[in-house]
Formats: sequence, C-alpha cells, structure tokens
Amino acid sequence: MLSLRNITKIYDQNARFGVFDINITIHRGSVTALAGMSGSGKSTIMKLLCGLIPPDSGVVVENGSFVLPYSTELLVAGYDHVRYVPQNFDLFPNHTVIANIEIHFQKAKKTWDERYVQKILKKLKLHLLKDATVKYLSGGEQQRVALACALCTKPYYLVLDEPFSHLDVQIRTALADYVRLLAIEENIGVLLAAHDAKDILMVADSIAVVQKGKIIAQNTPQKLYYYAANSYIAGLLGEYNKASALGILSPKYVRPEQLVENEQGIFQFEVLSSVFCGNYYRNICLYESHKIITYSAQKIMQGMARFQILSII
Repeated sequence: MLSLRNITKIYDQNARFGVFDINITIHRGSVTALAGMSGSGKSTIMKLLCGLIPPDSGVVVENGSFVLPYSTELLVAGYDHVRYVPQNFDLFPNHTVIANIEIHFQKAKKTWDERYVQKILKKLKLHLLKDATVKYLSGGEQQRVALACALCTKPYYLVLDEPFSHLDVQIRTALADYVRLLAIEENIGVLLAAHDAKDILMVADSIAVVQKGKIIAQNTPQKLYYYAANSYIAGLLGEYNKASALGILSPKYVRPEQLVENEQGIFQFEVLSSVFCGNYYRNICLYESHKIITYSAQKIMQGMARFQILSII
C-alpha cells in the first residue's frame, strides 16, 4: 500500500491555497476516488502521491517504508512504482501512438514487453490506431493513449486525473469497467479524481472527499451516498432531498430513488412534473411548500400522489 501521512503543501505565504494534513492510503487491488469541487486540492494530492511535487511537511510511505524524498536532481520526477495520467495527457502530439508508449518505457527505464503492450492496446481499443499520429486523434482517443502509456510500464499504482472527462458515455462506461477490473486482475492500486458522481460511484471501493485543501470524509461509496454528513458531500454524489423537509431527523438526506410512489405511503406529494431521463423519470414534487425530487420507473401523472421511503440496506 502507498500512503500520504500528515502531508501539507502550501502555495502562498498566507496558507490560503494548498492541501493540509492529508492522510490517505491506496491499496493495491482496489480503486480510491477523490471527490471535490474544482480547486479543492485533488490534483495537488495526486501529484504529491506520485512524487511530482515536494511536500512542505509529512511523509510518503510504501508498505511501511519511507519513500525516498522528492528530488530535484531526478531527470524524470516521480516514484518508480507510480504512474500519473494528468488532465492534459502529457503526450507527444507529433509522434505516433506506439512511439509515445516507447518514450514512456524509456522514461521509466523498463524493458519492452511486446505481448503486454499489444494486450493493453486491444483492451483500450487502440490496436488499430497504433501507427496514427497523436495530434490527429480525438480527445477521447488521446485520453486512452495516455492511459496506455502509463499501463504498459506495469505500475503498482496508477493515478488518474479526470480519466473520463473527454469520453462519450459508451466508452466512459467501458473504461470505468476496465479500470475496475484492472485493479483486481493486475493487482494495481488506483487513485482517480472525477467530477461526475456516476463515474465515481461505479468504479470506486473508497471515496475521499476533499474540501478547501482538506480531506473531510472517507468511506465506502454506499456510506457516503446514503449517510452524508453535510450538503457538500451529499451534493457531490448526486441529487438529494433534505430529510428535514419530510420531518425526518436521520439520516440527514434522502435520495430521489428512495422515494417511491405507493398508495399506502405516508407522504402525499403534489407532482408538478415528470420528465423522461433515459432509464428513469425525474419527478418534481411539492410537499408542504418544499420542493422534493423523486425518480421512478414510470411516468407519474400531475396531481396528488402518495409516496413512501425505501429503507436503506
């Protein structure tokens, strides 16, 4: 496992920008996600974990041993067993896909493994593009090339900054599945940051919530989703209703899919709108002057309807 322990990195003298007293552990064979608003410190945490920037205090530990400190004397910054895929991909646009992978092999001082490289290219649907010049590829294809460059060197830990941001829905889902299976099958520890709650929830074993440079919560996706401590955490993971609007004290928030139409339900809502959203209908309701959002499998007609709350497993 790879850990940050009491890591602080400050970018200005007034300590307004940076990350503070960060403690997080990445386990091989699992996926950890960082969730937070833009500017909260996610990218800084990832760069610190990779050894790309120096911390002001704290230590990086791998399997109980201190990792050698960040060094400005290294030709290529970073730790040997960790690979980082940034938002801007860090590719060589005038080179081919396979040439970019070769360059990353040289940087990592790894021995070329043709069979493994071809395996990764096929997994990422890049095998037919290996001789294409990177600058002519789409944003989604370039994203996959960057991921291939990192994976082909067989890292122990993989750090992905917004890996799904340039992909359409179908490829995004396929890539999320691949990252999840990759962690298990190749025993790689994955840390990723993503803005979309769906991306985080369908891939992560653990989620660390970052706000103003601090990790304010870390737990399983289920715990954070259903038992969020505040509206910031609840909102990062999807739509919610305040439980207090329904006269409920705990948990603090009720997710839209937990409110189900039922003739025997104790809540009588006025349904104002029911809109098709693909695999569900999103319903805007009114309850004692509070706006309530529910999801349903079928369209609900406007008017009064009774609802019940599904229990949380």
